[in-house]
Amino acid sequence: MRVAIVCDKLTIPGGAEKVIEAWLEIFPKADIYTVFYDKSYYKNSKISKHKVIALSRLNWLTFFKPFSKNYFRAFFFTYPKLIDSLNLQNYDLIISSHAVATHGVHTNKSQLHIAYIHTPLRYAYEQKNAVKKYSLVKLLYPLYNKLIAKFRKWDKQAAYRPYYVIVNSKNTYNKYLKHYKRKPNKILYPPVEVQRIINKSQKYSSKKDFYLVLSRLQEYKRIDIAVKTFSKYFPDKKLIIAGDGPELKFLKKLTKKSKNIVFAGLVSETQKIELLAYAKALIFPGEEDFGIVMVEALAAGTPVIAFGKGGATEILTKNTGILFDKQTPHKLANAIVQFEKIVEEFKPAALRKRAKKFSKKRFQKEFLRVVK
Repeated sequence: MRVAIVCDKLTIPGGAEKVIEAWLEIFPKADIYTVFYDKSYYKNSKISKHKVIALSRLNWLTFFKPFSKNYFRAFFFTYPKLIDSLNLQNYDLIISSHAVATHGVHTNKSQLHIAYIHTPLRYAYEQKNAVKKYSLVKLLYPLYNKLIAKFRKWDKQAAYRPYYVIVNSKNTYNKYLKHYKRKPNKILYPPVEVQRIINKSQKYSSKKDFYLVLSRLQEYKRIDIAVKTFSKYFPDKKLIIAGDGPELKFLKKLTKKSKNIVFAGLVSETQKIELLAYAKALIFPGEEDFGIVMVEALAAGTPVIAFGKGGATEILTKNTGILFDKQTPHKLANAIVQFEKIVEEFKPAALRKRAKKFSKKRFQKEFLRVVK
């Protein structure tokens, strides 16, 4: 069976790439199509061992790291044309990993197209002002509203092209139904390499005195809440922020006077597991459709303090984390104070047991069942 995987971008590694890697284990000869591909970030990934075709003529700009981190978002309006023109007639199975436009690929009646939906494009539907701050968008802003309206029209029609639609959470199910008026066929939580993290993290048996943010540094992730909380309320507590993205410069400005906040940059898988295992808790201040890193933290035996909407409400239980109800530094600070009072109640065995509900093996088994 000839398999093509189509994704929106491969620029900075994150949860969506973990899904692709899980598919590549099921379909080891699959080809990958994407709009933007920055291969420098995927040298140690299964992705680099496959044929990867970058669709955009502007892909050469990924050589400049500020582009990879910031500017590809400004070209969302080019995605529909690229996806419409993509010829996949040589494949039997097409899997689209959708967060922008890939559910719109064209197929014929002899092909099976399964769309896996991470989210509808956030800044087309729910975060319409999120990209205003980027310089390239500002230059295009007189056209922006027209471009986004045109995109939404195309996108809503494209949502009916897949034969079968899988969403990554109940949260995404509701969004997909709301924006596209199409009922998804299945909810399938993303894959997490739970057992590998459990095995590797157990050698880091004791906790260290720091909290952790592990994330792409994008505006909707609301890392600024964590920064402001630790700057204002907890100057004596250490916060490590691991990750990269367009918000890095802004976040560093917020921490000029805060010696307790450290930016670790992009970290390797080994470093990530070590940080997760040693941290007192993972701080997750954004609203995410799922949030793979929360499961990774649980697998490493670390509880989570998260904003109580989206995927956090599906992942975390009473004995695995604490939810706060408003995205403000004050509310996060209250949650941290509450956490420190009951920190001994969070048992690594219970955390890891919960994480196993989201294993990669479970994902692969269920996905293959759908294909068959």
